[in-house]
Amino acid sequence: MGNINILRLYVIGGYNNTVFYSQILEWTYVLSQFGIETTCLSILPDKSKLIDIKKQEEIKSYINGDFHQIVIGRTPFLNQVKITKNVIHYYKRLHSKNEGNKIIIQFRRQIPIFIIILKLFPKIKIIYESRGSATAEYWYKRKKTYKNKIRFYLIKIREYISIKISDNVICVSNKQKEYYKKTYGSYLSKKYIVIPGAANRDVFFYSNQIRNGLREEYNIQNNVVYLYSGTLSLEYKWHIPDVLFSVIKEIYNYDNSSIFLFLTPDIDIAKYYFNSVNIPYRNYIIKYIDIKNMNPYLNMADYAFLLREDEPINNQASPTKFAEYALTGLRIIISENVGDYTEYVKKENIGFVYNNNRELIQQIKEDRELGLYNDSNVREKNAQKNQDYLSMQSYISDIIKIYS
Repeated sequence: MGNINILRLYVIGGYNNTVFYSQILEWTYVLSQFGIETTCLSILPDKSKLIDIKKQEEIKSYINGDFHQIVIGRTPFLNQVKITKNVIHYYKRLHSKNEGNKIIIQFRRQIPIFIIILKLFPKIKIIYESRGSATAEYWYKRKKTYKNKIRFYLIKIREYISIKISDNVICVSNKQKEYYKKTYGSYLSKKYIVIPGAANRDVFFYSNQIRNGLREEYNIQNNVVYLYSGTLSLEYKWHIPDVLFSVIKEIYNYDNSSIFLFLTPDIDIAKYYFNSVNIPYRNYIIKYIDIKNMNPYLNMADYAFLLREDEPINNQASPTKFAEYALTGLRIIISENVGDYTEYVKKENIGFVYNNNRELIQQIKEDRELGLYNDSNVREKNAQKNQDYLSMQSYISDIIKIYS
């Protein structure tokens, strides 16, 4: 691994969601293996979100770094001041202990305007990690009232400031990069680097032995297994569970030996939907699995769902679950216009694009006749190929380059 020569102050949100584990912690862990030491600064909306000392120590141990948290209020101006003061505080602590090292300050949230002060400090670089355009996300399911329009323009100004202040902007897709160029001007193009929502290839990979072992444990022999991984909560409406379960009903009608594997924290919601479309209990498995133990279940499956609404919030997106599916060689059933991924599925022939139920059933029929879904050699080859595009390790050199 070599000596640590890059220090990173990582300004993030809360910890209580799957993204925190699959992206924030996992990326930080992988980067630590390549000599990048991280101090996380978690910004929380209220005290109820604070995590205890034991959990903090677990995080520190896993990322080989440090972890701090602060609570902000409801006044935007005061929040920006408080965040800036804390960022400067932790920057000074890092600098005083490691004066010879470059320090990266990376924001996984919009950057306060006062952070521009840090441009005066030595050996510092500011990165804006944009996981999606705030302006595109704002209009999702909102009415265009006068009040909302005012707020939209304020968000747009803050997004522009974040891009302008930063030395580099990490986009999750080429679609997002093009949106920024069109919205804020091509003169900022040199700042943008595209790094998708990748997955750790040491955690997600294909193994025929693992696949056969778990299928035997669940007494699944020739059954075709369809996987869904993620939430079903109404809070995340873009997951379109109504469409997903209409697809599941059609697949069951086509082949009533199909098994539907759901890895979700929303177990009761999943049961409700299966009951609503009259899928027998023997045809589905619902579990909530920690990310570290998820790989065997992805190996057990044959197809995986990634269905999204055709909305700007999804057109620029880079869902991590796609990378997790792809690194295990799954055949992916994806909606149109999901970031860069829909075109990747078409180009690499690693699944098919969902338009309607009738067409999908025909695609599944043809795919099964070709035997692509359960050919271990094909699956291994696809899993290896997908690593180049979708594993975290493939982007380490790009990240170190912008850090340096």
